[in-house]
Amino acid sequence: MSGPVRRAASLLALCCIAAAAGPEAVARAAPTAPAHRAARTSPVAAGAVRTEPAGGVRFSPADLLDDLRIAHDALEEGHPGVHRFTSRAAFDSAFDGAARKLDRPMDAWEFYRVLQPAVAVIHCGHTSAVLPESLQTAVNATIPLLPLQIRVIGRRAYVYRDLATTDRRLAGRELLSVNGIGTPYILDTFFAGLPRDGGVATSHAWRLTGWRFGGNLVRYYGMRSPFTLELARMNGGPDENVMLEGRVLPALDSLLAQRYPGDAAPKTPADLEFLDGGAIARLRIREFGGAMDDSGMVPLGGFIDAAFDSIHDRGSKALILDLRGNSGGKDELGKRLLSHLVDHPFDYYQDLVINKLSFSFGRYADHDSIPPDIVERRADGKYHFVTHPNWGRQQPAATHFDGKLIVLENGASFSTTCEFLSHIYDLKRATIVGEESGGAYVGNTSGYTITVTLPHSRTQLRLPLTRYDLALTRPGDPARGIPPDVSIKATIADLMAGADRDWNVALALARGATRQSEGAGDDVGR
Repeated sequence: MSGPVRRAASLLALCCIAAAAGPEAVARAAPTAPAHRAARTSPVAAGAVRTEPAGGVRFSPADLLDDLRIAHDALEEGHPGVHRFTSRAAFDSAFDGAARKLDRPMDAWEFYRVLQPAVAVIHCGHTSAVLPESLQTAVNATIPLLPLQIRVIGRRAYVYRDLATTDRRLAGRELLSVNGIGTPYILDTFFAGLPRDGGVATSHAWRLTGWRFGGNLVRYYGMRSPFTLELARMNGGPDENVMLEGRVLPALDSLLAQRYPGDAAPKTPADLEFLDGGAIARLRIREFGGAMDDSGMVPLGGFIDAAFDSIHDRGSKALILDLRGNSGGKDELGKRLLSHLVDHPFDYYQDLVINKLSFSFGRYADHDSIPPDIVERRADGKYHFVTHPNWGRQQPAATHFDGKLIVLENGASFSTTCEFLSHIYDLKRATIVGEESGGAYVGNTSGYTITVTLPHSRTQLRLPLTRYDLALTRPGDPARGIPPDVSIKATIADLMAGADRDWNVALALARGATRQSEGAGDDVGR
């Protein structure tokens, strides 16, 4: 696929070639698996995969190619970061490959499995294909899912929460296969379709937490209950095969709350505590948004300001800032947090770029315009978001913390959180502990987002419209996340025991810093 005019004829031609060659010519090869697991990795074992019932609406190759063309052209026209991490040639090649697979009538499930990996090739964590609303509702409400929460560590998957047995005996076991398909193959399939920024690998595991692993067995494989699992031996025993009946998501959520009440998300987006008589402060921010009370009268921004007032008043010498699991939120709150940690004016964004104010694919979108009074068109022909609150020179807050700063991050730290982390890394302001962040160091494409509904299959495309370029000076790999200064690798033993090695390391660093600062005077500026 080359050139912006092209799509319908080019794609239809590719479809005809693929149909003439036969399905064998376009089949995707399975990833190579270790020899001792080879028997578990075949995706075509007889009876291995229970797929969705036949009889759903099927769409012609011509209609599916039209949907594919619209998705491709919408990304090219509307996504200002479409080639930030992926060349035009690689992008077009991915959609050409998708077109060759549309060689027969398909339903919306099958089309999604072709489209989403092609969309994921642009390596944008904010961009994705989404099942039609009716099918997504079915996944969320009526299709029984695997009654286990799975945690992925590296290239392996483990049972984290067992809601299938009363004695929870499956928890902690390694998952070797599901319905005859080996876990390595399943993970390769998931990873090829999951959105991510650049080449950041840590975000994949976090995008499979909760019930997402089970939900993706439905989305990518069409698996249905019951589920036949192979689990690795424990304590020297043999590998075990078990068959589990699925449960619908509302029932799983209810059972999870009963069995694991400690997993419930806190009601507020942030909290502050003091340790060692106030010498150490811990500020945890779970999301950059929301309010600190049910009435909504105490917004997070006001809480952040008040938190630094409290840290100053207590004379804390070290601050542990915990941003693990924070997937982002309001841009200005990341900048607001940074303003309390520097004592000089700073630039936050280098540029904020929007391709157009309206689009040729607008008739398929939930909205199709950006207010013209918030942007400025410049010589490059693009629109620049000059009214954004983070645009231009920013000032430090009246209360800023100058002491030892330790920041906790992981692969679920994303978007606004990573913008903040990039500046902290750029300024060498903190000791960062954990694992590489889930968002790219140089910026992202997010902000104004539209949903494009493809007219035939009703599959949706979530399309962000603003390219965020951060104002950074420290060299770094643009396709990777923010690297930790102290890398901590999780283990399933840690997870099952509730051990928090990241926190233990951060606390030890903070206590070491406070001992060094004793008698050195007040490290907190105002």
